[in-house]
Amino acid sequence: MKMKIRYSTKERKYITPGTYQHVSAAAELEPTIIYRRPCGSGEASRRFYYTGIFPAPGDAQFAYDGMIHAPINRKENPHFRPKKLEWDDNVWRA
Repeated sequence: MKMKIRYSTKERKYITPGTYQHVSAAAELEPTIIYRRPCGSGEASRRFYYTGIFPAPGDAQFAYDGMIHAPINRKENPHFRPKKLEWDDNVWRA
């Protein structure tokens, strides 16, 4: 299953001569690992935030060992069905 994610690129947008911000890009990548964590306590403990580990594109700024971490936006990925995945202690592995 491919996911639409956003990540920081090596390109920089200079705001002033001493400050900048990274330019972000969108990609559709296959996750290798997905982590989930509860939104809070009580009723919110049944809802989750999802973060994936993806193979890093060539222009990714914060890549470690060829992988990047990126949050999974459920609105951009309506095909993502976490209830159909097999979770092992809040971790799914491809």
